[in-house]
Amino acid sequence: MKRIQRKMLLVFMVVILGLGVSGVANAATIALTKNFGLFGGWILGIGESATYSFLVDQFEVPPAVVTSAILRVDALFVDTGANAVLGQFTNPIGNLNDGVGWIGASSSSFDVANLFSSWAGGNLFVTVTAGERAIKLASSTLFVNYTVPEAGTLVLLASGLIGLVGYRRSRRMI
Repeated sequence: MKRIQRKMLLVFMVVILGLGVSGVANAATIALTKNFGLFGGWILGIGESATYSFLVDQFEVPPAVVTSAILRVDALFVDTGANAVLGQFTNPIGNLNDGVGWIGASSSSFDVANLFSSWAGGNLFVTVTAGERAIKLASSTLFVNYTVPEAGTLVLLASGLIGLVGYRRSRRMI
């Protein structure tokens, strides 16, 4: 009798734990930054381009569903908004914002979540094409938010597996 009560108490506690933990899970975030340094990142001449990439293979629990992705490009000497930004070589993302101050500092953010819809990881390529005499890319950061399985789902899976093991053991004893 006590053995049955212990088992029922254990099952009850696992169910309560599963329900209590289910709302705790958050989306995971990856932040990758590329700094171009003093001598890198120069684009000299109208129509000239610079291409760089981010290696995005750090998804903790695949398959990941990307909920949002933001690409930020910081540049100097930006006078006009005619500087095109492409993703994966062909997808237009937008143009760099006009620069401010005497050095034309510009910080532009782009929503690139649509690039992840059919892409499972690897290199994300970014191309910036100059629409003016010269641009100096200072840094670029990619922020990717994606969902991971909820903790309650994992607890429920584990309790189910434990139940199957217990059932198998009880069948052997008979």
